[in-house]
Order: sequence, then C-alpha cells, then structure tokens
Amino acid sequence: MTLTQTVFVCHAKEDQQLSRDLTEFLERGSSVQVFLEEGEIGAGETIVSKAVDGLQAEVILLVPSPHSIPARWVRTEWEPALFDEPKRAGVKVGTIFAGQCEFAPLLREGGLFRRHRRQAGELSRDQALAAQPLWSPA
Repeated sequence: MTLTQTVFVCHAKEDQQLSRDLTEFLERGSSVQVFLEEGEIGAGETIVSKAVDGLQAEVILLVPSPHSIPARWVRTEWEPALFDEPKRAGVKVGTIFAGQCEFAPLLREGGLFRRHRRQAGELSRDQALAAQPLWSPA
C-alpha cells in the first residue's frame, strides 16, 4: 500500500497555469495529492495568510511571484505562519519562484527561500519528492 503525500500549493490567480503544470507534474504517476484550488490567494489574502490554510497538508508549497508577495512583510504575521505553526504541526514548507520578487531578508537568512538553480529536466519527479526539502521546521 502506497501512502499519499498531500501538498497545498499557495499561489496567486495570475500564476494559475504554472501552478496547474506543477500539480500535474507532481501527481503524474506518483502518490501525491495536491490541493490547488484551495491554495489560490483570494481578495484580502496574502501568501502568508493562505499558508495557514495549508496546515492540513504534509507540505505547504509557496509559489512567490510579484502577484503573490505582500506589499510589506510583517514579521509578526509571517513568522508564526511560515515557521512556528508548520513546526508544531509537522508540516514541511517549500518554495518555487514564479518570478522575480522581493521578500523579507530574514526569510532568506532562515533558509525558507533558498534559491536552487537547476536545468530544466535535471531533477526527476521521484528525485524531487525524495529530495530534502528546501526548508523544514526543525
């Protein structure tokens, strides 16, 4: 029996096609269930507030882009949502950038937004699923 891993993709409506392509890639031939529609950032929400909704999944996958990044990073909002609450819930947090965007320097220093550059096709789906997360609450 294969266990299904759940992934909650937090993304802006403008990044829907990339997020759909990512979902298809993750679900194709593997035991991954992706919550895509639930992760779309709606009016009055940010990528940070939407990440809290993803705590029911095993992995929260943030898709930062110019469309999803808050105008101002408020530490008292992002620190619990992206570090503390996932750690308590045993949820891993990863990122896939959908474009150039600015983010809080402390997030970069904390390892959440590490940039890994790979050539297209260099990493297979199975390798990606088995790889160490970009960041995991310790």
